[in-house]
Amino acid sequence: MHAAALVMRELPASSLLVESDGNRLGGELRRLRGWRARYSLALANDSPLHVMVTLRARRGDIERRLPPGEFWIDPQSHADLTIDVPTHVAYAGGSLVVRLVNAQIHEMVAPLPGPAGIFGALLGGFAVAAVAAGFVFATPRIDVFAVPPIGVSNSLLRVPYRTAGLGSSAYALIDDRGVTVRSGDVRKRAGTLAFTLPSAQRTQSYILQMRETGPLGEAERAEPVTALPEPAPPMTGAASALIDSLAIDSWQIPDGGVVTVRYRTSARSGVVSIKDAQNTVWASDKISPDGVTQLRIPHFGHDKELRVALAVARGDVHAASSLGVQVVAAPKPAPAPAAVLAAAVPVAVAPQAAAPPRDDPPAQTPPPVEQQHVNVVGTNVAGFTVRTSIVPGATNVRLALETADGQTIASEYVQDGATTASVDAPPGTHGRIVLIATYDLGQGQESTVKTIDIP
Repeated sequence: MHAAALVMRELPASSLLVESDGNRLGGELRRLRGWRARYSLALANDSPLHVMVTLRARRGDIERRLPPGEFWIDPQSHADLTIDVPTHVAYAGGSLVVRLVNAQIHEMVAPLPGPAGIFGALLGGFAVAAVAAGFVFATPRIDVFAVPPIGVSNSLLRVPYRTAGLGSSAYALIDDRGVTVRSGDVRKRAGTLAFTLPSAQRTQSYILQMRETGPLGEAERAEPVTALPEPAPPMTGAASALIDSLAIDSWQIPDGGVVTVRYRTSARSGVVSIKDAQNTVWASDKISPDGVTQLRIPHFGHDKELRVALAVARGDVHAASSLGVQVVAAPKPAPAPAAVLAAAVPVAVAPQAAAPPRDDPPAQTPPPVEQQHVNVVGTNVAGFTVRTSIVPGATNVRLALETADGQTIASEYVQDGATTASVDAPPGTHGRIVLIATYDLGQGQESTVKTIDIP
């Protein structure tokens, strides 16, 4: 059918007639007489397309499948059938919905009797109302099923729920192969369903189902949940015992200043170095027995991001860890007036003695890696989101937002292999905060620190 030539006539809600280019699709849905909820459905498909017909009982936001459920009508054919709605469904109220699907979706809707319709059939007053209320409240239903869309493998998943009606409840967690990996009975009518997601080394997709079954039917809800891999420890085995801690006095260092590095390690040999994003070594020294090393960085003349790296070894066991620092350049002085410069008296400066050659190890400069890019998007009303790129090859990435006094206000784990990630700042967050990215790279754990100003 062509949408441009579509003509729909104004008919009652239980009738449908669609004409297009001489083709017709029509139907009529009406209730038959009697106390039972029986409906007559007549369909005429005078179009060249197959039509799929679905039958549903709708009550609020919940739809229930009615037999025969779905069937097809061939092109240029007619169909007549009687729909017998179950009594407990009909007198619970709502509507009977017949959908016709070809190139478009059309609906025919007829009201179900509801609790009021049973009054005349049973010839009672309060007794009839009690029966109708019994059908309504005894029909199983699931009112609340709040499944978190994201979880973490081998961690607890909490799902608030609320059921009603006569019956018993059960849940099932089904993986992407269709295998039930978790299941159990739910004894309370309302509460929080809590269970541990299965362990996995990669991201897994599941379907969490909840079913309420009783003498008057059953209700079912199903929601997807994605389980991220369980964060691995930064180091394992003997390597984890080599480095107990690594810290710096301040993550903001003035240009040309001194970085004080404090560490605890059981290794007897190792190097503390300052590197940039291209792994260029700007300063380094051997570890000291007292666990404190001071390194002076050169003058860059501009802000720069660096890393303090600690690499130690004991026999064949190696370990490494790093922290991010921010070099803050001093503001440039304003130029002197021209008249003062013209009157300046030249001063002879004695040549300085050549500085002794540095004994730093040669810088190993691999191909440049991608810089970390950070931006902030959002509004005062909707809140702000911090977006950042991920260092290539990094795994077990965790992002955290901290205030200037070191308080963590938000954190997120990042799926392995992702190139970008984001973390939402809590509502009302303004001013300067710190984005800290901690991740595994090679045999060690590294961290990067970025200052962010939220308007």
